[in-house]
Order: sequence, then C-alpha cells, then structure tokens
Amino acid sequence: MAISSTAKRALLGRASTDGLLVFVTIVTTGETLRFVNNPKNLTGPGSNVFTGYPFEIGLASDNDESPTVEIRIGNIDRDVMNSIETLTSPPVFTLQVALISTPTTVEKSYTLFKLREVNADAMWISGNLAQDRISTEIWPKQRATRERCPSLFRRTD
Repeated sequence: MAISSTAKRALLGRASTDGLLVFVTIVTTGETLRFVNNPKNLTGPGSNVFTGYPFEIGLASDNDESPTVEIRIGNIDRDVMNSIETLTSPPVFTLQVALISTPTTVEKSYTLFKLREVNADAMWISGNLAQDRISTEIWPKQRATRERCPSLFRRTD
C-alpha cells in the first residue's frame, strides 16, 4: 500500500501544514484498547474512538530478522501497567498511520505485531513489537521420529 502524495509531502517536506498521526490498536484476551499520539481523543480508522495518549514508536531492527518496532508508552495511568502485569499471552498490536487532516483515512497499516521484552519505570513503559516468523516454524508440524514411526527406521541392535 503506497502512501498518498499529501502524506509524502507531510513526511519529507521542510514545512508542512499537515502532520501524521499513529493509531495503535491493542487486542488482549477480552479487551481492545485504542490509542492515538495526540493530546485529544480522536475518531480514527473504522470510525473508532482512539484515546489521546503519549507514546513513541521507532524502528528497532534493520537486519535479516523479522521486523521489530520499539514502542514507548507514557506511564501516566496505572491502568496500562495493571493491564500489562495481568497478561497471560502477548497482546497483538495494529499500527495505522493517517494525516491529521484526514484521520479516518489510513495511509499505511502494520498488523499482527506482538509485544515482547517489556520494561517499565516511573516515566515510560517500553517494549518491542515483533511479528512471528513463519519461515522458522517447524514444517511439517509432526516430525517422523523413532518413537512415532518405528517402521521408518532400521533397527541397529
């Protein structure tokens, strides 16, 4: 998905009247949280209301591994830390980028990121968002081992 020429000008221009917003959707077991890097709540992609919340996003890896993204969330509300502490599985993140002038139009979307390596202090909660690497998954799912398929192996005793 290519970004629009307006978004390119906002990103690459020396001066712009428009800026970029990052919408973050966090899906945990039984709960969906929506945040935007804006001081005020906004209606964003999918006509969902996103809570204005301080956070920073940056590229964490630039190598042959699967892409990872660093995220730092302002630790201004104890509810976020309580939610993270009670998780039993990694939450799934979706990142969507839009222009301030058209917040419901997604310029770029990044999906299926899972939260890894969480650290927290009094000011920030930080972690890495990574996608599962399909190329490292075991295939086929079941292996032909001596115990599972004894007739495939020669007896050496």
